[in-house]
Amino acid sequence: MNELTQLADKYQTDKGTQFFCAHNYTSHYHRTFQSLREASLTMVEIGLNARDRNDCPSLRMWLDYFPKAHIYGLDIRQFDFSHERATLLQCDQGDIESLQRVKGSIPNQVDIIIDDGSHIQEHQHVSFDQFFPILAPGGCYVVEDLTSPLARGSWKFFQALKEGNIGRAATLSCLEEGAIEKLHAQIDSIELCNSANSLYGAGSIAFITKAR
Repeated sequence: MNELTQLADKYQTDKGTQFFCAHNYTSHYHRTFQSLREASLTMVEIGLNARDRNDCPSLRMWLDYFPKAHIYGLDIRQFDFSHERATLLQCDQGDIESLQRVKGSIPNQVDIIIDDGSHIQEHQHVSFDQFFPILAPGGCYVVEDLTSPLARGSWKFFQALKEGNIGRAATLSCLEEGAIEKLHAQIDSIELCNSANSLYGAGSIAFITKAR
């Protein structure tokens, strides 16, 4: 078992293999990010809640995994959580004005952005539209739970983007075709992954790398 999965299970986040939906996303995360562990990163995580606990287990996991990173955590709720390398910002992922407001508090060159928020398709796409432009060249934008009931067509949306089929992507999104075309022009690659788990059928994740 890799160290990130061990941390996920230690802090009881469903990104690991033991708790709640047990998505085992950490196997994909570790493979993608292990070479960056000692880098001085700036990271954003959208969605911090864990089954109504007043804690941020995945944020704790990432702070341990990236000991030199500063992490901006976004959630619709407020949490009794404090860490010298973490900044918590309250926002509503379904409200564009709220996303734009918190974006003003985040540096303009973010290395990693993870969307583990509401899992609602429209929210995933609007957040991608708002935050992908502040991702640093070569940075990675991750969207979790693409095939959950709330996400509906997000897997197909990112598959269409991967194939360069802008028209098809537009039929699967609340975003205008012109906005999707601008996003696509900034993308270097998209990797779509399924995680084997028997607890829930939403073990799907996208890694979108920004062009340099």
